[in-house]
Amino acid sequence: MATKRFSITILGGGTAGWMAAAAFATRLPREHYAVSLIESDEIATVGVGEATLPHLKAFNQMIGLEEARFMQATRATFKLGIEFRIGTAGRCLPATPSGAFGEPWGGVEFQHHWMRLRSSARPVRPIGEYSFSVSAARACLFGFPSPDARSPQSTFSYAYHLDAGLYAAMLRQWGEAHGVRRHEGRLQALHATARRGMCASCSWSAASASSGDLFIDCSGFRSLLLGEELGVAWQDWGEWLPCDRAWAVPCARQGL
Repeated sequence: MATKRFSITILGGGTAGWMAAAAFATRLPREHYAVSLIESDEIATVGVGEATLPHLKAFNQMIGLEEARFMQATRATFKLGIEFRIGTAGRCLPATPSGAFGEPWGGVEFQHHWMRLRSSARPVRPIGEYSFSVSAARACLFGFPSPDARSPQSTFSYAYHLDAGLYAAMLRQWGEAHGVRRHEGRLQALHATARRGMCASCSWSAASASSGDLFIDCSGFRSLLLGEELGVAWQDWGEWLPCDRAWAVPCARQGL
């Protein structure tokens, strides 16, 4: 007798939805799990460029996505760190590298020693000069990290700048090739069980419905499952994050 497969339903596509689908499809045995995703081509995504962290490199490696193919498909470039420029004067905060500052001393990370030295009367050089990735970025250089732990070139990682829309499209192709079932349509209803108000099934057209064991809400600002169905309140972090706007624009290359 065939064993019932555990059903996972993802509400919403885009980068978040298709990353979840690709992770489940490649890491869970297909004979025990069925992965479905519901999205509508009528609903546009935010569609901005994406400045990522090294975690994305680890994610791509986890699902087995070849880096050269990924970069070509998403028009990506390598990223060695982040630098924040504040105000019209262009004042810079210390760059945040994809890697470490200096070497730990006595089990304490280097930046703590640097901060202590800076608070004294002694002169101190900018902390970015103690980072391999910051120095490389400012010199417009790139090389892959060294596997030799004794080399300074092993002290950094890297991330990417990419087109998030193209990445979602690539992950959709990747997920469907690994068994994800995509359903086209706008979500119409969620049907909860009597037990703890958890979702049991959903419908996305007049004649289409799906039951499930696990539902994942990737519907973005609409929050179809968490907000509308389960009544999870929006948490306003404005007290700690006063900046509530983002302006995504291309810019000319500098220093090349």
